Amino acid sequence: MANDGRSASERPGAGGAAAAVAELAAPPETPPLSLRYPVRQVIPGQPEPPQFFLDVFDWRSSTWRALSTTGRPQYAYTEAPLADSEVDASLVRFRQRGAGAGFLGPSVDVRAQFLLTSESEAAAGQP
Repeated sequence: MANDGRSASERPGAGGAAAAVAELAAPPETPPLSLRYPVRQVIPGQPEPPQFFLDVFDWRSSTWRALSTTGRPQYAYTEAPLADSEVDASLVRFRQRGAGAGFLGPSVDVRAQFLLTSESEAAAGQP
């Protein structure tokens, strides 16, 4: 599924922490969606990567839902199903918080790091 993505905002925080918000647009009338995103890979014997947190915005309640950001060593990405209330006018908003928040900065192509997928794509084994 093609995604139209953009970084919406970025702000520095105390102690090197930051928060960055981005949005992805999906074609209208899409089936239930999932967000595929990079995770923090902790590999035994290797330096631990910076801690970060990823949240998806719920448009109805104006709240953020936390997503898991620690993956298994062999996987660099994971996927989380999105509730209907997390897609508004085909737009998905998410934010990254923490020391590793730089990959959502203005110089990053959001479409290269994050992807909206549908159940039909997952069943067909498509990225």
